[in-house]
Amino acid sequence: PAGGRRRPAGRPAGDGPPVDGVTSTAGEGTEMTAARIRGDGDRERRRDRDARDDAGRYVDEEEYEEVSAAEAAREGLRQIVGLTGKDPLGITSIQPTDDGWLVGVEVVEDHRIPASTDLLGLYEVELDMTGSLLGYRRSRRYQRGKGD
Repeated sequence: PAGGRRRPAGRPAGDGPPVDGVTSTAGEGTEMTAARIRGDGDRERRRDRDARDDAGRYVDEEEYEEVSAAEAAREGLRQIVGLTGKDPLGITSIQPTDDGWLVGVEVVEDHRIPASTDLLGLYEVELDMTGSLLGYRRSRRYQRGKGD
């Protein structure tokens, strides 16, 4: 075969798998459907069945504890320091969201002399209810002493 790629045994060259219920021929009069190749999709996967308890809940549902606002704030600060490597100044805001917490963290983006001319950045850190990072972004960049 060209380029070192191998064709599965029993499959003619140039014949790919059928797509979404489309019937294709797999060679001399034999028809195959997407449902036969990929399964019917209506069955529950074994891993999902095994992960549930008798009440129908996932076994690990109760293993995760929601974090408090103070814990979320500390975690947001820790995440920004770990991701950006910038020197933190502190937490400027925290507010609950539908999915967790939104934490505002102020950091020193660029140290300058004198320190009153440092460039600061305000980051918004999005955490889920358990304190895991969902995302972050820098929302502002400004000179120390020239903010709001």
